[in-house]
Amino acid sequence: MNNKNLTFTTDRLEIRPLVNSDYESWLKGSLDRNPSQYRYDDGLIDMSVLKFGLRI
Repeated sequence: MNNKNLTFTTDRLEIRPLVNSDYESWLKGSLDRNPSQYRYDDGLIDMSVLKFGLRI
């Protein structure tokens, strides 16, 4: 499939389908989270309770 047809880009934003390399960025961001600083901020996440990216 040609993902280029599914991509929308502006000066500040790119909307596109996920690619394999996105996982590395997601994992790094998830593991490097700080403790909760705001009322609605989940803060640190225990990755052992995640299954297929969803909380169980």
